Amino acid sequence: TGNSNSAAGRRCNRGGEKMRLKHHAGVRACSRKGRLSMQKPELLAPGGSLEKLKTAIDYGADAVYVGGEAFSLRVAAENFSLEQLKEGLEFAHERGKKVYLTANILPHNADIDEFRKYIKEIEPLGFDAVLVADPGMMEIVKENAPAEIAFCERMGVRFSSCNCRR
Repeated sequence: TGNSNSAAGRRCNRGGEKMRLKHHAGVRACSRKGRLSMQKPELLAPGGSLEKLKTAIDYGADAVYVGGEAFSLRVAAENFSLEQLKEGLEFAHERGKKVYLTANILPHNADIDEFRKYIKEIEPLGFDAVLVADPGMMEIVKENAPAEIAFCERMGVRFSSCNCRR
């Protein structure tokens, strides 16, 4: 019986060096010559409104996830206008924090062209990642924005980052 969490063959890049990526008890770590160096877990909080985003960051969140007025399943949240997204990103980035945009709908064919336009519109804002739930949406983000892409739990993977950065 081997370690089912082993990620043999996968690599991470830390400090310009390629190292083995290992999983142990759900914690991602890089090892180099037998030494294990743990990555600090990220405290991710919902930013349901501009006020909640600021509160989460002021109280120690490393990152927040927000939804725009379109393409987000954050129905219970107030969601953000384009101006509020800009203000929230500036607030977070000035404090060294990250903001992830949720674009996690499961689209109909009629949504695709509008989503492509939306991604091009929000791309200059500088989101740290876009959370998607659909492989087709992931491809559109990859083609139109240099943001990191993370799959949301609706794909069965809970906020697991991939190496999709261009």
